[in-house]
Amino acid sequence: ALENRLGLERQQRAARRNLIDFACYVDRGIDRDKPVAYWYQAEHLAKRIAPVLELIERGELKRVILNVPLRHWKSSLASEKFPEWWLGRNPKDTVIGASYAASLAEKYSQSVRDTIAKNEHYRALFPGTRLRRDSESKTDWALETSHRGAYRAIGVGGGIAGYPANLIVIDDPNDPNKAESRAETDAVWRWYKNDIRGRAEAWTAIVIVQNRTGENDLTGWLLDPARNDSADPPKDWHAVTIPAEDGNGVYLWEDRFGREFYDKIKRDPYFW
Repeated sequence: ALENRLGLERQQRAARRNLIDFACYVDRGIDRDKPVAYWYQAEHLAKRIAPVLELIERGELKRVILNVPLRHWKSSLASEKFPEWWLGRNPKDTVIGASYAASLAEKYSQSVRDTIAKNEHYRALFPGTRLRRDSESKTDWALETSHRGAYRAIGVGGGIAGYPANLIVIDDPNDPNKAESRAETDAVWRWYKNDIRGRAEAWTAIVIVQNRTGENDLTGWLLDPARNDSADPPKDWHAVTIPAEDGNGVYLWEDRFGREFYDKIKRDPYFW
């Protein structure tokens, strides 16, 4: 019994300290006949994305771009588990979560909220992070420790009046169905410059996690010195690009999807 208790305490210490350990501890589900924890150990999640997000939480980075293919759990880690872990470690902070569709932003907000309110493993890790009883909204809610609010969810183009945020996570800001519309991509850029930056203080961390949709998407604007006229010039951004295929013909997550999955997608040069 003592050995089991000590083992549990070690798991909990690791989960409070490290993002992947947190994800594995909190999410006890099964996916494709394997524990979810198994999939969170994938190299692109555990070795390339999580360490960068941990640097953001520690204040060692302030502007991060993560370019990751579709369906590779970028949102599960960056837009769900990361804000949960952040608020566990920083229960007085405020997080803004955004996506091109308000419904997606609401989905991520609901996931974070439900984990904090209902997940027994989360409560064991962070007993001081508790949802305020009168906080019933899915898109704008607070913790007992919040000065104003803990989390706000918005769609791209939506206004963000009010208080600033400690962390802003922008997940797929460009609608893939409108990738060819310059009017749409210009609108996303104006929204970033005028609305998002208006909610950012010097201490605010901004994370953009995106499946690239074209040279005019938000990543394209931010990393282009000729076009980026925002308060965040290209040199300020730490960009991580994770391609679906490496230079040696190995696909990113063959362990999960197999080669046939990627081979089929690769037949469409535009999408690939």
